[in-house]
Amino acid sequence: MSLYNLFQLRDAMNFAHLLALGVYLIAVCSGAPADSSNDEKQAKLWLVEYNKRASEIYYRDSVAAWNWSTNITDYNQNVSVHVSLESSKFTQMAAENASKFHWEDFNDEDVKRQFNMVTDLETSALDKSKLERLNNVQAELQKIYSSGEVCNIPGHGCLQMEPGLTALMAKSRNYDELVAGWKGWRNATGKQMKDLYAEFVELRNEGAKISGRYNDTADSWISSYESDTFETDLVELLDQLQPLYNELHTYVRSKLQEVYRDHKFPATGHIPAHLLGNMWSQTWDNILDIVQPFKNKTSVDVTSTLKEQVGKQLN
Repeated sequence: MSLYNLFQLRDAMNFAHLLALGVYLIAVCSGAPADSSNDEKQAKLWLVEYNKRASEIYYRDSVAAWNWSTNITDYNQNVSVHVSLESSKFTQMAAENASKFHWEDFNDEDVKRQFNMVTDLETSALDKSKLERLNNVQAELQKIYSSGEVCNIPGHGCLQMEPGLTALMAKSRNYDELVAGWKGWRNATGKQMKDLYAEFVELRNEGAKISGRYNDTADSWISSYESDTFETDLVELLDQLQPLYNELHTYVRSKLQEVYRDHKFPATGHIPAHLLGNMWSQTWDNILDIVQPFKNKTSVDVTSTLKEQVGKQLN
């Protein structure tokens, strides 16, 4: 085993010890007599201990996930899955102990809000076998996503998403290259991910439903915004922005047509997704050289003004 892997193994073992200590302390902290379950002061003390341990445990979970994301090996995948499962144990134990308090009847809204979050298990509510399967499916999806290669673009060899395809989509102005990159990556990843992703969604939705709080994962995610009108608000915002977006879209499309004259643009008015400088068309800043108006004009630089204003605030 390499020295690097030995260090990671040490970290995993340290995490296991930390987790055991965290679960023990959470259990001890919640072991007050039944008649203190309405004691808001005791509940606040419990939250202090919980937040201290949770920040350490979930930090280790994030580090393991980061190591796996940035260095995709079987070893890192196994460590990440293992640490995630152990974190879920802590989540389950904390939720169980938090539920011993009658927190719904507390007066402090902030305390109630925290207990509501701690007792929200989501996927941690799944049984051990399904939770392990969910973690493995998620890891496999990430592996496919990150390691997919496109090898049919002349002069570019084989490209993965980072850094090759990202740079290609941002910098190339060759229509055929962009089509090959856009389609090639989806063919290399999407077909492999399709069935796994369907299973991933099914398992996540099952976890969301177990608590009885949510109909599916979407409900769970929306709940984090803590707004009963969240979806309605989004629709209203879209209605307000739509006229401006339509004008922007029309302008960008016309500029792209000037560059890619010999290629067809859909009669529906859509912009071909591969021409927007990003694999998902989510940001358009990489095509600024094409769409920037008044190119001979000096760009506005607000840096000096911002620094001056910050300096005034500090003084």
